[in-house]
Parts: sequence; C-alpha cells; structure tokens
Amino acid sequence: MPDIDIFDPASFFDRKIQELQEHIIENRTRLEIQQANQRNVERALSCLVQLDPAQQKALQMELLALQEAAANAEKVIEALTVEIASQTGKLSALQAAKDLVEVAARSEG
Repeated sequence: MPDIDIFDPASFFDRKIQELQEHIIENRTRLEIQQANQRNVERALSCLVQLDPAQQKALQMELLALQEAAANAEKVIEALTVEIASQTGKLSALQAAKDLVEVAARSEG
C-alpha cells in the first residue's frame, strides 16, 4: 500500500496558528527595538538642538542624519504596527476556523 498522507484540518490550522504566532512575536520584538531606537534618536536630537547655532552648524550633517533616522524609524514603526494588527486579525480568524473544525469533528464522531 502506498504512503498517502491524509489531510488533517486541525493540524493544518495548528501549524498555521503556530507560524503566525511566531511572526507576531518577531514583529513585536522588532517594533520594540524600533521604538527604543526612535526614543534614542530623539534624545540625541533634543541634545543637538540645545547647542548654540555655531555648534549646530558644525554638526549639521549629523543633525540631518539623525532627522532622517527618526523619520525612517517612524515609517518602520507604522508599518510594523499595521502588520501586527493584520496578523492579529488573521490569527483570530485561524483560531475561529480551528474551533469550527473541532466542533465539526466532535459532531461527526
């Protein structure tokens, strides 16, 4: 008799749920790191703007680089926030589907 795998919907949803939970954890970690980086960049910027104008001018390239880093961090934070919300919605849908499969299996059994 040949080896034939039987599709198990509950296992399928379990696997998808586990994968998605891992992605959400990774994205939340990345979000926390980006938020920390943004706070640190803003702290550096707030120090630079307290310098006198001549010192600010001398550090103009650094100031511009930090402003760009802050803007980039904000974009990444926004993107991660949207992605986490989307993944959380998908996770909820997968869990609901898994629950339906389990109810259907109990009613068949």
